[in-house]
Amino acid sequence: MAGIGVRGEFAGRTYGFWVSPKAFKTEGITNRVIPTHLADYEMKELFTTFLDYDGISFENLKEMITELQYNYNLGTAFIFKTQEDSFHVIFPTITSLQTQLNILAASECDSEFINYFMRFKERTLRTEGKGTQLAPEFVCVLLSHTHRAVSAAHLCFVIGKSKMKAVKPILETYNGSAVNTRLQAVQYYTTKYL
Repeated sequence: MAGIGVRGEFAGRTYGFWVSPKAFKTEGITNRVIPTHLADYEMKELFTTFLDYDGISFENLKEMITELQYNYNLGTAFIFKTQEDSFHVIFPTITSLQTQLNILAASECDSEFINYFMRFKERTLRTEGKGTQLAPEFVCVLLSHTHRAVSAAHLCFVIGKSKMKAVKPILETYNGSAVNTRLQAVQYYTTKYL
């Protein structure tokens, strides 16, 4: 299997090591909004917002998310913990490509995550386990009212994944319309360095 070799000098000596990635099959969903009927919404590049944070405290994450909600009128955020001090955040609110790029630039989330979106114009968040890591675990919602439309499929997915019983307070935060959409689920390989 291919790997990455790193070589460097320190204190007059040359050091090197080899890091070998191991691929794990997992599943996720994409942030692309796919209307079920063309008449439901203008056909252009539309997205929900997915963010991936590594190495951040939960309190700092909440501050960042609250700021993004305010600055971009994003609506309710669903937060999932992927591992210690690492989180996935999903906003079912529909945004344009330009708004999505602005949000990512302001988000301070994982740079590889942003680079992938810039390259492929969509992003996948893992919803199942990979290797020895468990599936992301629901932590909380950060309620925020919005007049923007929401992707019905993404909203139903995160409500289902969170296993929440009381959804009325969440539904009341969306003053805009719900667009009938379908969810794009994918299976893919991801790596974890050994």
